[in-house]
Amino acid sequence: MPAMLCRLPVRIGLTDVSAIVQIQLDTAAFMEEFGLPLKTRTKDGYNPLLDDFKNTKFYLSVPTHNVPTHNRK
Repeated sequence: MPAMLCRLPVRIGLTDVSAIVQIQLDTAAFMEEFGLPLKTRTKDGYNPLLDDFKNTKFYLSVPTHNVPTHNRK
């Protein structure tokens, strides 16, 4: 399950225009989402794409638009 780390407002001039969504995924979760794990499985069931690199993570940050960063009154 990906963990959302935080949202950071981005300012251009005096206006908040977007926020950054930051997600951290372990290698297996990242490869299941963005890789082709069915193509890398061996005959004995071992899948180096999912089973190796257990000590690594992927950090993704994606800008989102039209997300209110605070309540305006």
